Amino acid sequence: MPPKRKAATTTTKTNAAKAPATNKKQRTSGTSTPTTRSPKSRNAEVEITYAHEDCRKWFAQYRDEDRGEEEYVGPEGLERLCEDLKISLQGLEILVLAWKLGAARMGFFTKAEWLHGMRSLGADSTPSLHQKLPSFRGILQNETELKKLYDWAFTFAKEGDQKNIGIDHGMYQPAETRFLHVGTRSITTEI
Repeated sequence: MPPKRKAATTTTKTNAAKAPATNKKQRTSGTSTPTTRSPKSRNAEVEITYAHEDCRKWFAQYRDEDRGEEEYVGPEGLERLCEDLKISLQGLEILVLAWKLGAARMGFFTKAEWLHGMRSLGADSTPSLHQKLPSFRGILQNETELKKLYDWAFTFAKEGDQKNIGIDHGMYQPAETRFLHVGTRSITTEI
């Protein structure tokens, strides 16, 4: 049988207050200022640019009228939103927007997805969202963000319990360029 351990000693609040700070975060010098902000201060900045009630009214402009129990923006509302933002319904921006909102269903945004996603974006109106659109294209340059978007889009495009997506979803080409290769063949030979 192993020997019994000694009882752990506890420090009182007075002893802890007298102990020198060993952690870098605990040590402060009179001249330095913190370079990082706490999560609370980041949220405070979002609160300044985001008005929850304005976002609710904005959602109501696009929501589906025959919604039943759940409120959502359907395909018609999504089309109106794209027209107001002056973006393509089949473009990258709307895919990134769906990703940022955490959409679970293609062509639909629930009220909860809309409010939560727009808050994280800091957008509560069409003009404020329009200002965010150029940053959506920047995702293509950021490899980690692009991978996250790709993984999400793959899962988003699958139907049900499928393991893969259909060719029509996987290969999008505009109709005018889809069949240019038919009838034109070029043969090159190396000498």
